[in-house]
Amino acid sequence: MQYEDLRHFQQVAVSMLRAGWKKHDTHLINASCGFGKTAVASYLAQAFAKSGQKTLFAAPYVTLVDQTYTRFSQYGHTDLGVIWQKDERTDPTAMVQIASADTLIRRAFPDDIKVLIVDECDLKRKAILEIMKTPGLKTIGLTATPYAKWLGTHYQNFIKPVTTQQLIEDGLLTPFDISAPFRPDLKGVKLKKNYAGDYDYDEDAISQIMGDAKIAGNILDNWLRYGENEPTIGFAPNVSTANAYTTQFRAAGISAEVVTADTPIEERKVIFNRFADGIVKVIWNVGVLGAGFDSDVRCIIWAKPTKSERTWVQGVMRGSRPAKGKTSAKLFDHSGTYFRLGCPTQIEYFELHDGSDGMEEARKAKREKREKSTEGKTCTQCQRVKEPGEYVCRRCGHKPLAGEITVDVDETIGLKTVSGKVKTYTMEEKAIFYGELLGYQKERANAGKNYSDGWVSNQYKKRFGVWPKGLAKVPRPVSPTTAGYIKSSQIAYAKGRAKA
Repeated sequence: MQYEDLRHFQQVAVSMLRAGWKKHDTHLINASCGFGKTAVASYLAQAFAKSGQKTLFAAPYVTLVDQTYTRFSQYGHTDLGVIWQKDERTDPTAMVQIASADTLIRRAFPDDIKVLIVDECDLKRKAILEIMKTPGLKTIGLTATPYAKWLGTHYQNFIKPVTTQQLIEDGLLTPFDISAPFRPDLKGVKLKKNYAGDYDYDEDAISQIMGDAKIAGNILDNWLRYGENEPTIGFAPNVSTANAYTTQFRAAGISAEVVTADTPIEERKVIFNRFADGIVKVIWNVGVLGAGFDSDVRCIIWAKPTKSERTWVQGVMRGSRPAKGKTSAKLFDHSGTYFRLGCPTQIEYFELHDGSDGMEEARKAKREKREKSTEGKTCTQCQRVKEPGEYVCRRCGHKPLAGEITVDVDETIGLKTVSGKVKTYTMEEKAIFYGELLGYQKERANAGKNYSDGWVSNQYKKRFGVWPKGLAKVPRPVSPTTAGYIKSSQIAYAKGRAKA
C-alpha cells in the first residue's frame, strides 16, 4: 500500500502523526468506525518495516487477529508473523507482527519491537500501559471512542483527522433514522464501575427491567412495523434477556440467533455468514458486536440502557457502514440512551483528559442538560425522533395538533406518556378516519387497483395502535389530511421496498 492509496482523511492522519512523531513517544489517532483505521495501520506498518523498524499490531480480540492478518495481506504485506497461542503463522523474524493482546501480555515483550500499534486503545490493559513505557518504543493508539479519563495520562499526541459528520457528508458513513419506542424508568438503579473505569448501570438490575415481557413485546412489535425486514443486530443487557428476545422473534417467524462471549469462534463465523447471506435476519448479542463486525447492518435494536458513551457509540456505529442502496440506518432505542447521551454521530472529543482537568464536570453538565431538554422529540404516531425543524413526520406523515406534546412514549405503542397535554382521539374522529380509508379503498378499486381490507385495518392500527373493531364499514369522501397521510405512508413504504 502506497501513501497515494489512502483516502484524503487517512492521509491527513498520517501527516498529523509525522508532524508530532519526533516530539512525542505516544500518539492516539481518533476516527469513527468506517474511517479505515486498519488501512492506516497497514500503511504505517509497511513504512516502518521498510525503514528497518519492526512493528507490532496488538488486536484486542482473538477474532480481530485473523481479520487484521487478512487485511494486511490484502494490502500487500508479505512479511507477517502472528503472536497468538501456538498459531502456525508464528514467525519471530517477520518485520510486522500481529498479536492477540491477551497473549502478548502473558509473554515477554519482544525486545526488537520499535513501534507498537494498539487497536481499541481505550480498552484499559495495565500490562499494555507498562509496555508503552519501554525505552525507545513508539506507541500509536487507535480508537473511535477516546472517552476514558485515563487516556490523557498515557497518550501525549492526540490526532483527530476528521469528524463523524464529515465522513457522513463524504458518503463514507450513513446517517441514522432514530426511533425511541420505549424509555424505561431507571431512577434508583445502582451503578457499578465498568471495564473503562466509568460508572454504568448494574447489569442485574437492568436485565430485570429490560426482561419484562411487555418490553420484549414492544421490541418485536416495533421491528415488525418499521424494521422493514432489514438485516438487524440487537444489543441486550445480558444472556438471559438476549435469549428471551431471540425466542420472541423466532416465535414470530423471524430467523434470529444469539452471540455472546461464550459462543465458540467457529459457531460465530457460521452465524455471521448466514447473516451476510440473509438467512439469519436478526442477531442478538451481549458484548460481542461492538467492534470488528463489518457485515451490512441496516437496523440496530438498542435494548441495553447505558451511561457509557463508549458502549453506545461502539455498538450503534456498527450500522453506519455504507452499502449498495443504503441511504440511512435505522436505530430503535428502547433504553432511553438517545435522550441520555445524544445522537451517536454527534458525540465528539477534540482533546484527551486525565480526569483531573475539570472536563468531566463540563461533560456531565452537558449530558444532564441534554437529558432534561430531550433535544430530539418523537413523533407521537410512530415514535421516530424528529430532526430540529421537522414538523410533519417524514416517516408516517403525522402532523402534530395544537397542544400535542412529543417527547417520549411508554411500552404500549399508541399510548403516549408525556408531561403536558396528551392528544386523544374520540371515537367519532376514529370512525371518520376509518370511513375515509374505506373511501380511498373504493376509489382505488374503481381505478382498477385493489387495496385489501387488511390494508385498511393496518393503516388504522398504525395511526391509533388498535384494530378497528366495532366500527361501521361506511365509506366516506377522503379529506386532504387523510389523503396526505396515506401518501406519506406510501412514500415511506416505497423507500423501504427500494432499499430492500
